[in-house]
Amino acid sequence: MEKVVVNLNRVKGWRLLKFSSVFLLAIFLLATLLQSGCVNTQQTSNAVSSPPSEINGIENLGIEVISMSPTAGGFMLDFRYRVLDPEKAMPLFLEEVTPYLIDQDSGSTLPVTGSTKVGSFRPTSGDPREGITYFMFFGNPGQLVKVGTKVTVVVNEHRIENIIVQ
Repeated sequence: MEKVVVNLNRVKGWRLLKFSSVFLLAIFLLATLLQSGCVNTQQTSNAVSSPPSEINGIENLGIEVISMSPTAGGFMLDFRYRVLDPEKAMPLFLEEVTPYLIDQDSGSTLPVTGSTKVGSFRPTSGDPREGITYFMFFGNPGQLVKVGTKVTVVVNEHRIENIIVQ
């Protein structure tokens, strides 16, 4: 019996099939990540290292800070917060508002990341609901902000200060 060896790289359409499979898998994973990160209805404990009394500005926005942690290999910062007062929290959900983060050590400002197809990596549609945990992803180019650093989140005239990156 003779062995037949087929070089798949020479089979017409194989590269397209390979590329399509990888592309669809990447889109599926991105959609799953974005969907799971948008809204979390589970109650979690306040995981921020700073006591709430040291985090200034949260009462003005009607939120509770849950966490600020590096993600995407440290090239993004994942800010999680729970809405306590939907009316006060509304500026966080307005598309025309551009929140940003300030690294308190260097003074550098980091914007909310986004893409042209998906938009801003934060909720910008719908009304906030009390008790729901939401997210924002800030860009962290060059992994400027490290674990243990204090940061400030700025939304319009509101400043949420002294959040420790975990």
